[in-house]
Amino acid sequence: MADFDIVFLSSRPPHPAEVHLRPGAGVAPDDPGGVHAEEDHLVAAFLSGQSRATAACYRADLGQLRAGLAREGTSLLHATRADYSRLVQAAEARGVAPATIRRRLAAAGAFSRFLVDDGHLASSPLQGVRRPRGGSAPRLGPDGAALRRLWAVACRHGGRAQLLVALLLVAGLRVSEAVGIDADDVSEDAGRRYARVVRKGGRPGLVALVPPLGDLVAAAVGGQGPGPLLRGACGGRLGRQRAWEIVRALGEEAGLVGLGPHALRHAHVTAALRAGVGLIEVQASAGHADPRITARYAQALLVVQGEAGRAVAAFLGDAAPYEVARPRH
Repeated sequence: MADFDIVFLSSRPPHPAEVHLRPGAGVAPDDPGGVHAEEDHLVAAFLSGQSRATAACYRADLGQLRAGLAREGTSLLHATRADYSRLVQAAEARGVAPATIRRRLAAAGAFSRFLVDDGHLASSPLQGVRRPRGGSAPRLGPDGAALRRLWAVACRHGGRAQLLVALLLVAGLRVSEAVGIDADDVSEDAGRRYARVVRKGGRPGLVALVPPLGDLVAAAVGGQGPGPLLRGACGGRLGRQRAWEIVRALGEEAGLVGLGPHALRHAHVTAALRAGVGLIEVQASAGHADPRITARYAQALLVVQGEAGRAVAAFLGDAAPYEVARPRH
C-alpha cells in the first residue's frame, strides 16, 4: 500500500538535505527507460526558486511523495486527486502524524501551483484532498531546573558548545538560523549588540545579542575572524546535523535524553512568556511569522498553570460543606 514513509538506515533523524530526489523516482513502472526526465527537470526548476532551507524541506517531502506515487503507478505530473487521497489514507493507517501529512501535502500543493502557472497542468490535483486534522499542542520545552543543568554543562564545555546553546536558548533561534550567522552579520548600535539572521522562508531578521550571549559572540568573532560564527572541526560552517548531535550529547550529560535544538527554542518562548514578556515581543524574538503561533504557546502555558481551575477550586472551597451521595442499591 502506498504511504508517505521512507526508511532510513540510520539511528539519527535524516537531515532534509540528505534526502535526494533520485532521477526517475516516482515514475510509473512502465515508463520507458525508468527515467522521468521531464519531472526531474520541473522539480529542479521549482526548487531553484525557493530559499535554501525551504528547498531542502520541499526536496525531502517531494521525494517521499514520488516514492509513494510510484507504488500507485503514477507520478507528480500525472497524479490525480484520488491518488493523493489514497496516500493520505495509507499514511493515516500507518500512524503518520497529521502535521507531517499536512506538510507533505503543502509541498505537493506548492509544486502543483508551479506546474499550473507554467501551463503543465490545467488545475491542481490537490484541490479537494482532505487534510488530516489534529496534532499535538506546542511543546513547552524543559523546565527551569533542567535548563540550568544544561547551561552548566555547556559552560563546562565552553567554546562552540556554549555559544550554540546560548544562540538556541537565549536568542531562541532555529538551528538553521544559528549556524547561518557569519562574523560580518554581527553589529552594534548604541552599545547593544545584534546580528542579522535569515529567518524561515528566507525572511531577513535581527536578533538581540544580550549578555551572556553577546560576550560569547564577541569572543568568537575576535578569536576566529571573518567567516561562520559556528564552525566545524575543519574550520568550515557547522552543519545542522552536527549541531543537533552536539545538543543531544550535552542534553544526555545533563540528564535530558533525546534533547534537540528545537526544544531549546520552545524553552525560550515558554520562559519569556512565564517571565511576563508580551506576546508581540516574544513573537519578534522567536521570529514567528504568524502571531497565532506565539499565542498557541501562551494558551498552552495558561492551561498548564491551571489558574482557571484553581479559581474554581477556591470557589468550591468557600462554598457550604456538602456530603458525597451514596450510590443506591
